[in-house]
Amino acid sequence: MPAGRYDLTIEQGATWAEDFFWLVDDAPVDLTGSTARLHARDGIATGGTLLFELTDANGGILLGGDTGSIGLRLSAAATAALDASEGLYDLEIVFGAIVVRLLQGRVTIRPNLTQ
Repeated sequence: MPAGRYDLTIEQGATWAEDFFWLVDDAPVDLTGSTARLHARDGIATGGTLLFELTDANGGILLGGDTGSIGLRLSAAATAALDASEGLYDLEIVFGAIVVRLLQGRVTIRPNLTQ
C-alpha cells in the first residue's frame, strides 16, 4: 500500500493538532501495541536538516488503539521554536518488525507576526 499524500501547515506560536483515522474497508486499524514516528526535513534526502520529530514516545503522536485514531501534536512553545520554512515529512507506524509508511507530503511552517 503506497503512503497517502497529505500536506501539513503549522503556524509558529500556535498550538498545532491534526487528527486522522486509519481505516481499511471502512473498519479502523487496531493500533494497539504499535509505535509511530514522523520526521519533517528541509529536503527530500534523509540527510536534510531535521525540522522536527514527533513520536508516540515524546508525546507528539497519540495512537488511539482499536479506534484507528492518530493524533499529531505540537505545543505553542514548540511551534514558536520552529523556523519558518518548507520541507517534507513522512509518518510511519511500526508493528514489531513491520513498518508502514502511512502518510507523506509537504510541511509548511508559517511565520508568527504577532508577538
